[in-house]
Amino acid sequence: MIPEPIRAGVQARFKSVQPTTISAALSVRIIGLGRVGQSLQHTLAEFGVPTVGWSRSEGDLTEHLRAIPLDTNQLILVTVSDPAIEQIVGHLVPFLDGSQVVLHCAGARGPVCVEGLNPNLSGVLHPIRAIPDGRTSITHQVWGISGGDLAQAKARELIALFEGEHVTVPDDKAVIYHAGMVIAGNFPLALQAVS
Repeated sequence: MIPEPIRAGVQARFKSVQPTTISAALSVRIIGLGRVGQSLQHTLAEFGVPTVGWSRSEGDLTEHLRAIPLDTNQLILVTVSDPAIEQIVGHLVPFLDGSQVVLHCAGARGPVCVEGLNPNLSGVLHPIRAIPDGRTSITHQVWGISGGDLAQAKARELIALFEGEHVTVPDDKAVIYHAGMVIAGNFPLALQAVS
């Protein structure tokens, strides 16, 4: 949990904690089942949201998408390592029908801009906390979001489901936002370790 003075400062800086509503028919595809992907899948299951997941250990992503096609209006969460995000989204593009929102979870990167992906459907959903394992609860958390209007709306929908809050990060401020969150999130742990 983020200490209140830090949370208030982030909220004041980015000015956008907003109430949201959730859709009755949320369908989620998780690409990357590491710590963040597993935590999202676990939490979504607790709320009864169906998910389909893919991990690189399961084989080729293109074959996975051919075998289990994307649903119309499906939310796609890309939770792979930061350097692999653009490549993975590039693999997704031929399978998108223009209704799916693609969100990645890397706080230091802005929305992915690849040919064939509508910028309004590309965004970021960054958990402002460490995710030490795939069983980490991600409810009642603060999230950083950015991207196109439709992408941000879908991110807010998911955050509302998780009973969380969000701050909107300007696309061109992702690196400084992430650096601040790393310092804010890890500094109390560092102090505890040396005391």
